[in-house]
Amino acid sequence: MYGANFVHDVVREILNHNDIKLHCIYRLNLNMVFPQEGNRRTPVHVDHPFPHDNIIIYFSNEGKTIVGNDEHDPKEDDVIMFPGLPHCQELPKNDMRLVLVATCLTSKL
Repeated sequence: MYGANFVHDVVREILNHNDIKLHCIYRLNLNMVFPQEGNRRTPVHVDHPFPHDNIIIYFSNEGKTIVGNDEHDPKEDDVIMFPGLPHCQELPKNDMRLVLVATCLTSKL
């Protein structure tokens, strides 16, 4: 059975592979959103009121992430990282949106 230590190790491995130093993780969460009708996007938000980075690991092909003018149309196993800027998600149309979100403090090695 996998737990928080496994998820921590996965995030650390991804960052290490990209020459990014992990200083601390503020939050790890798994988000699952089922297809919905109506409003197609979540409200624009910032995860924390202090400097941080966001890492999103996609376990499905659904639900774009929008950060400013950039949109990421995900494929399973994609990983994106961005500073703690205002962002939102497009709600899934066909299948569930399943992502791991990590908020953390990092720096380049």
